[in-house]
Amino acid sequence: MTSRRVTAPDGSTREEINDAQGQLDYLVERSADGGIRATDYDLSGQHSWASYAVENAIIDIGTVDSPLLRRVDAAMDDGRSVRLDIEYFNLDLDVTARGSETYTVKDAQGRTLSVDQTNLTPPIGPPIEDVFDFRQQSIVYDPASGRTDFVSTLGLDGTRESIDYDVATGQRDYVFIQQANGGTVSEDYNAANGVLDYRRTIGTDGSSLDQDYDSQGRLDYAVERLADGRMRVTDYDLLNQHDWTSYSILYAASGAIQTVTVL
Repeated sequence: MTSRRVTAPDGSTREEINDAQGQLDYLVERSADGGIRATDYDLSGQHSWASYAVENAIIDIGTVDSPLLRRVDAAMDDGRSVRLDIEYFNLDLDVTARGSETYTVKDAQGRTLSVDQTNLTPPIGPPIEDVFDFRQQSIVYDPASGRTDFVSTLGLDGTRESIDYDVATGQRDYVFIQQANGGTVSEDYNAANGVLDYRRTIGTDGSSLDQDYDSQGRLDYAVERLADGRMRVTDYDLLNQHDWTSYSILYAASGAIQTVTVL
């Protein structure tokens, strides 16, 4: 094996280690500010990656400069690339902690396939809602068009929202919401224009609400099943065919009509 070291005028260095055939096997790059990037090349084909790079950056921790892992890059054998980016909380209290971790996957043509970001709660200092809009988010892209195909987001309150898109139109196609309390909301959209077509809400007490919307996104019909077994059915006069705006019937658990409400 042979090695070669080059120092630039700004103090940065590049050190190469080659195998017996002269192929680059290991590379260490040191920036002028002290950051280090080390790259290992899988010349023997023992791994699923062709190269694997680890980058440390210099971050101020109080009055001390400290190297912290900032980025990891892997070039896979199938041509894909995987990158991990790490951001840190600098709490100005001689404490630095990881703030967010983001994984980005690209295909062999350099097109982004997915981005996964996880935001961490600061160990001290401001609450997470003062720093981030969500706890975790995964985005999947359609490589051909570059449009968003799927998004799953875990909110700060524990609610997870998953959105499936129609990549041809860029509009929402289906949404599923898992609420923090265990309830769920399912929404079906007209993928041609993004207008809400149908919504189903299920509560933790066994209740449910089904809502049907017209082509303009207006509520047309609703069926509400209460936890005690009763059911309320409401029809809305969107076409102005009647002298009422809505007509609602509340049924007892036995099926008998309890009340009729006309507005």
